[in-house]
Amino acid sequence: MCRVITVTAVNEGWALRNGDADPLLFETPAHAVWSARKLGETLAEGGVETEIHVIQRDGGLAGRYLCPSNPSPLAEGRGRGPTR
Repeated sequence: MCRVITVTAVNEGWALRNGDADPLLFETPAHAVWSARKLGETLAEGGVETEIHVIQRDGGLAGRYLCPSNPSPLAEGRGRGPTR
């Protein structure tokens, strides 16, 4: 199942919402979107497909980013190198 992260305008600035967690607040949309993309990439590396929705102040969709599930070898316990 795909995890959806949203970035929306709020009175105090911009909010990044990820599930039921308390929203993270940012002063600019650029900071909120950058953080959402980093979070999405991190989740994708752990095997969680993620979609990021950026919502404009008027409620329209400003952008959508996809972070396909791509588990890293380290996340799966591989790629640690040879043991002696």
